[in-house]
Amino acid sequence: MHLLMKMITREVLTISKTNTLRKLIQEKLKEITTLVYYRKADEDKMYPHIVHHMDKVNKLAEHRDDVSLVVDIWTKSDKEANEMADKVEKKLDRENLPQESILPTFFLETRITVEDEDKSISHIQMTFTVQNYER
Repeated sequence: MHLLMKMITREVLTISKTNTLRKLIQEKLKEITTLVYYRKADEDKMYPHIVHHMDKVNKLAEHRDDVSLVVDIWTKSDKEANEMADKVEKKLDRENLPQESILPTFFLETRITVEDEDKSISHIQMTFTVQNYER
């Protein structure tokens, strides 16, 4: 019984730390634009907007995960896309943002311009590694 409770508690903590990290990322990105989406933008999306998702999680130690965070910035001008990317970089790169249950630190890995079929759209994709420790 004790082992089962321990497993259930660990599973709840795993869900909790992921949701806590996702909520933190959402809040930080909403400081740049109110149109922030997780995984997929609405069909009637407006510009500018940001879409983010956690691509993969590597379990490195008992209390540490390395999370790959992908942030896609979509605008109607190159200038605005670059300005927003600069703001995302300033908000997240090398930032340690302690929360009640997690201690995440963000590191910018890549920042690339992605060509879109619609030439009126500017798209920048940024990838961060998040070293996320459980408290």
